[in-house]
Amino acid sequence: MARRTEPCLRRKKRQPSSSHGGWGTGKARTASTFSPSLRYATNTGDYLIFSTRTTIYLEFEGTTFREWNIPPLCTVGDKTMQRTTLHCSVPGTHQIGPVVTVPSPDDEERFLSIIADVNCFMWYIHQDVHRLSKKFSVQHLHAWIFDPENAEGSEINHTATSPPIYSKTLSKQFWNWGESPTISTFFGQKMYTAPLYNDGIWTHRVPTLSNDNIAMIFGKAVTFQDCFILDTPFVIAQPVQHLSNPAYIPVTSPPGSLAQVTWAACFPLTAVLVTDFGIFFTSDGFLNTEIIKIPAKILNTTLYNSVNDVAIAFPNVFILIGDMLYKASEYEIIKIGSGHNVPDSKIIGVQAKTWCSAEYPSITITFYHEEDYSKVFDYESSVILAQGVVTVEIQPSSAGKTCDKKVKLTHLRVGCSPEKRIEVAGKPTECENITFTIPWSSLINPTKEEDVEINYDIKTYGCPLEVDYEETFRPTVLLYMGERAIGTVEANYVLWEMNGRNDFNYNSTMEQVRCLNTAQTWQKAIEKINRTSSLTPDEVESLWGPRNYRSCFDSQVDEIANLDTPYEILNHSGMNSIIWPLYYNGIYLFRLRILDPNYSFCKLNTFFAVRTVGIIERPRWLPVAAWITVIMILLLSVLLFTYFTYVKSFRALNVDPLMSFDQEFSQAAHAGKKH
Repeated sequence: MARRTEPCLRRKKRQPSSSHGGWGTGKARTASTFSPSLRYATNTGDYLIFSTRTTIYLEFEGTTFREWNIPPLCTVGDKTMQRTTLHCSVPGTHQIGPVVTVPSPDDEERFLSIIADVNCFMWYIHQDVHRLSKKFSVQHLHAWIFDPENAEGSEINHTATSPPIYSKTLSKQFWNWGESPTISTFFGQKMYTAPLYNDGIWTHRVPTLSNDNIAMIFGKAVTFQDCFILDTPFVIAQPVQHLSNPAYIPVTSPPGSLAQVTWAACFPLTAVLVTDFGIFFTSDGFLNTEIIKIPAKILNTTLYNSVNDVAIAFPNVFILIGDMLYKASEYEIIKIGSGHNVPDSKIIGVQAKTWCSAEYPSITITFYHEEDYSKVFDYESSVILAQGVVTVEIQPSSAGKTCDKKVKLTHLRVGCSPEKRIEVAGKPTECENITFTIPWSSLINPTKEEDVEINYDIKTYGCPLEVDYEETFRPTVLLYMGERAIGTVEANYVLWEMNGRNDFNYNSTMEQVRCLNTAQTWQKAIEKINRTSSLTPDEVESLWGPRNYRSCFDSQVDEIANLDTPYEILNHSGMNSIIWPLYYNGIYLFRLRILDPNYSFCKLNTFFAVRTVGIIERPRWLPVAAWITVIMILLLSVLLFTYFTYVKSFRALNVDPLMSFDQEFSQAAHAGKKH
C-alpha cells in the first residue's frame, strides 16, 4: 500500500497549536493542556509510561491560583506553587485540579489514570539525519536503554547522540543478560535483528524507505530491578528536505493572523509552521528549521503576505497563496495549475490526508438479551416489560491521560422505533384505479352465491405486482427505518388475502419443508374461533401472529401429524412459494405479517396486491350454449312461419303447390326431349 498522498482542494479550518515544552529545569517534555490555564507533562513522551513511578509536572497559568487540590493517595512538591511535581504511588483514577479565587469552567478538576506498570525503561533511538542521503538507502540506527525518571535533558529533548553515563551503565547491564533488540516496521512488516553492540550502543542497518518508516523497537523479556523495557515506537528518519533557496522571496500569512502548524501524515517529525513573519519547514520536530521562500518571478508582489493554507503530501509541501496553489519540493518551487489538473485560480483551500494507515481500528458494542419470546407464557406482557430506557455506563479499559471524565453514560431506548416498518419490494410506481370481480366460488365463506365486485384501494395496497400465472411467487420483504431501506427481512411471515380468497395455494407441504410436527394454518386458526362468516381485519390480527406462533421444527409432543397438507409460512430463503389458479387471471389483496416473535418489538405488517397475468380467458360455455339455443329457436320459428305463410297463399288461389310444381317440371322435361 503506497503512503504517498495528494492534496485535496478545499478549505481546512485550523486552530493555533497548543504549547509544548518544559519548565523549571528547562527540559522539553510532552505536555497536555487541560484548559487554557491548566496543563501537565511527563518525561516519557506521548505518555508511553504513565505509572506509579512517573513524575508528573503540573502548571497553572493565571492570577486566580490559590493551591492544588491533590488526592490523599498522591504527593505534591509544593501545592501552593503554580509549577510543581506530582507523584501517585497508588494506581487508579486520581482527580486533580486547582483551587482558584474566581472559579471558571476551564478550571474544573480533571482525572489522571495511573497504572502499576512493570515497564520502567525505554529505548532511545539516535539517527543522524545529516548523514542521510537519497543516494544511500541504508542508515545506521543507534539504540540504547534509558530510564525516563533518571534521564538527562538531552535524552528528553531527543538531542543526545550517545548515551549518558547512567543510560550506558543500564544498557551494559541488560547486554550482560543477553538483551538484543529487534526493529519491526509497521507497513512492510520487516524485521531487523542481530544488531552490533559496542559500549552500551546497539547498531542496526535499516533501509530508509518513505513508505515503510513507522517502526517499533523491542527487546527480550529481561528485567532489572523488577522492571522491563517498554516496546518503543519511532519513525525511521528520512533524508533532510531542502525546500527553498536563500535567493527567493519570503512569504507570510496576513498580518496579525495566528500561527498555524500542519503536520505530515506518516512522518510525525515533518511539519510546516505558518506565521505572519514567515513559513518554516522542519523534518525533525522543530529541532532544526528552514524558511520556505518563493521565486519572485512566479509570485505577484501583492501576494507576499497572503499565505492562506498549506498541506503536506510527503515529500512535497503545497502552499495556497491568495487563491493560487504552489508546490515546494527538493530545491524547487513551482506554481501549479491547469497543466497539473488543478484550477489556475479561485482555490479556497488545500488539505492532505491526516491519517497514515488505511483504516482506523473500530470498536463495535452490541447489546442484546437472551430471552426466547417463542417460549414465554405471555408474549405481549413479556414484550412490554422488556421495553424501556436503559442507561449504560461506559468506562474504557485503557483511558487517555487527558480525559476530563472517565465514565460516559449512554441512554438507550429499547423497544419499537416509530420509524421502523416493512414494505414488499418491486411495486410499480404508477397504475390506475380499477374495479375487479371475484367469483363467489373462490371465497372461503361466501355470504351468497354471487360474484363480488371490489374497488381497488391504491392508497392501502400501492400498485399491484404483476405475476405470470405459471410462476411461483414469494414476496421479498424489506425492512425500513424511515425512508431508508436497511436490509431484507429474513424472518418467517404469513399472508392473509383480505377478501377471503382461497383459490391460490402453496407449492410445498409440511413434509417437504421437513416439519417435525403439524404446522399452523389459517384453517386451524379459524376453526378455533368457530366462525363461518367472513372475518374482520381485527379478527385476522388476533388469529395468528408472534403472540401465538409455534414453529413446526421444534421437537414436541403433538397429535398424530398430518404433514401432507400445504405449508403456509413463507421465508425469504425458504423453498415455499405461492401457486396460482390456471384457468383465469385475478387480483389478490394481501396483508403480510411477521410471525417470528424474536425478530422485533414492533408489530410489523404491510399490505400489497398481486395481479396474475398470462391467461387468455375462455368464455363460460353455459351462457354461450343458452344464447345459441335461443338463436336457433328464433331462426326455426322464422322458417316455419315463412313456410306456412307460403302454403296459405297458394291455397287461396285454389292451387296445390305440389301439383303445380309437378306440372311445371313435366313440361320442362318434355320440351327438353324435343330439342
